[in-house]
Parts: sequence; structure tokens; C-alpha cells
Amino acid sequence: MKSIENTRLSKLEAVIEDGGAAFLRVGNALLEIRRERLYPDDTFAEYLDRRWPQFEKAHQYRLMNAAYIAAQIEEKSPGGDFLPVTERQLRPLSKLGTFKQHELGKVDSSIWVKAWERAVKAAARNDGFPTEKTVKTEVDRILKARKAEKLPPISSDGAENKILVGDAESREWCDALPADCFDLLLTDPPWSEDAIGAYSAIGRAALKALRPGGVAAVYLGKIYLPEVIRALNDYLDYEWCFALYFPEGQVRIRKADVYDCWRPVGIFRKPGPRTEAPYGRDIMPAPREKGSHPWQQALGPAREFVKRYSQQGGWVLDPYVGSGTFALAAKLEGRRYLAFDKSEDTAKLAIKRVADGS
Repeated sequence: MKSIENTRLSKLEAVIEDGGAAFLRVGNALLEIRRERLYPDDTFAEYLDRRWPQFEKAHQYRLMNAAYIAAQIEEKSPGGDFLPVTERQLRPLSKLGTFKQHELGKVDSSIWVKAWERAVKAAARNDGFPTEKTVKTEVDRILKARKAEKLPPISSDGAENKILVGDAESREWCDALPADCFDLLLTDPPWSEDAIGAYSAIGRAALKALRPGGVAAVYLGKIYLPEVIRALNDYLDYEWCFALYFPEGQVRIRKADVYDCWRPVGIFRKPGPRTEAPYGRDIMPAPREKGSHPWQQALGPAREFVKRYSQQGGWVLDPYVGSGTFALAAKLEGRRYLAFDKSEDTAKLAIKRVADGS
């Protein structure tokens, strides 16, 4: 009986695997029809509309693009254990260029291979297979680097407001910070499990750099909330937690089987006198703003934190500048800022955003 079940399972799995590879067969068939001009006198687009009206034309081009890119990856990564198996995996790669652009010599196929190999390595760290999300993350990094190449180099000279390259988790970075001069440390560090050490680094930096009574307002992820609060509490006094809610809706969190509708921001204080005005609401709307960075935070709440916990002309520190939201909030509220990111590309884009003022 067990043998019969195993045989049946194998047959069904073969059907699924065959279906997964169908995008390659369909895409390659469409590419061949187009390349050999096997369609009648009308244009290829007209042929698609006439012959396959039941299919969305955009999807047919996605299939062609995926099949073309898959062939390039297989050609340049022969024998690879992780070759694409679905069209969705490859869809983000079209942001780096399409098969038509490659045919015209406008795209080097190595950029697709580079992004795919990066996604494979990233997925391997989690013992997984590269998903559409993994590939998109690597594509976005490549696109960010392209934008940054067009920007001027980072410089520590010039105006006192600065965004610099620096690793906030290094002791050397913390040692180089000026002592007892910042009103507010406002930052949004990574939220993953392997980034919990970043919160200890923030605590060390805040204890040194904040003036007595200064505040660290730290955006927190909820999955590892107890661990990150303990890490910060080793250096600063926990005071309160603000809630930033999402007016547009919610995000599904599979691990906890909940819909995520708000973001906590922990308030931690260095011992010393309070200077902010008494009483303020601890809940604020945080509309989604992702124009400059995948994890970009809303500007409105950032300005409220700057106004509440720093003085006019005072200093704001951000060890993880990201899109530059907190540096921009400081600038708009008449404060001075010092911000860092360990990625030069990210720092360059933040500098441009703050300079543009949007």
C-alpha cells in the first residue's frame, strides 16, 4: 500500500514540476515566433492580440522576458544548483533590463546573472531557495548603487550638518563621537534577529554622545521587542513607547499570525534634567512613504520627535540614516544633524534627499 502511495505522490509531484517549468516553454515559444517572424503580416503585438486574446499581453512579455533571462543565467552559471523555476522569481530582474534592451545592446546580461547569484547567496544564509522577494532585494541594491554612482563623493568637510559613512556597530565609530552634546538620538536600526547587537551599539553611543537628560528615540521591530529593549536598557533608562499607526492598512506577519497595524518607538533617557514640554500624545499616524528607501519611515512623526526632544539649534544624531528621513526632519525643524550609514550608496542618496528637502 505504501509503495502505491509513493508512486502516486511521485506522479503528482512530476505534474507540479512540469507545470512550474511551463513558463520556460511558453516564453521560449513566443520568443521563437517573434525572432523568426512566423506570424502573418501584422505586427507582433497585433498577432498576440489576435491569436491569444484570452491572455494579458503584459504577461506574455513577462514570460518571454523570464525565459530569455533564465537562458542567460543558465548559460553563465552552468551546472548551478539553484536555477530559476518560476516566472515570479525572475520578474524583478526586468527592472535591470528587458530581453528587447539586451537584443539592442543596451543591457549587459551579466547584470541579471549578478543579481541572481546574489539572491542565491542571500537565500542560502537562511537555508532557502531564492524567492521573488529575495531577488527584488538584490535588484533594489544594484539600482541604488547605480543612482549613487551619479552623485558626488562623500565628504566630511564643509557644512556642520553631515551625513557620513560609518559603521555604528564598531567601537571605533563610538569612540570618535563627541561626548555630551546631542539632544536627541533618533534612528531606525535593522529589525532582524541577527541585528540585535545594533541596539547595544546604539545604547553605548547614546550614553556617550547625548547630553545629560537627552533622549534616544529608537524605532523597534515587535518580533524581538524584549531583546532589543533589554539591550538598550543596559545603557539608558527606558521611559515610554510611542505607537505609529498605519492609516492605509495592515501588513500580514506570518510568524505571529497577526496583522501588523502599528510601529513601536521606544523612548530611552540618559540620566539628567528634562527639557521638553510636559505632555504629548503617544500615538501618531505614520503614512507609508517608500520613495527613497524600502524601509523609509514617515516624515511627520520624525518631525514631532525632533520638536519634542530637541531644542532649536540643537543636535540630532542618527547612526542608521537609511533614506535620510530623520536628518531631513532635523533640518526642517531648525536643528543640526550628524548621521551615518555603513553603505556609501545609501549615504549618498540620503544626502541628495535632504538637500532636495523632500
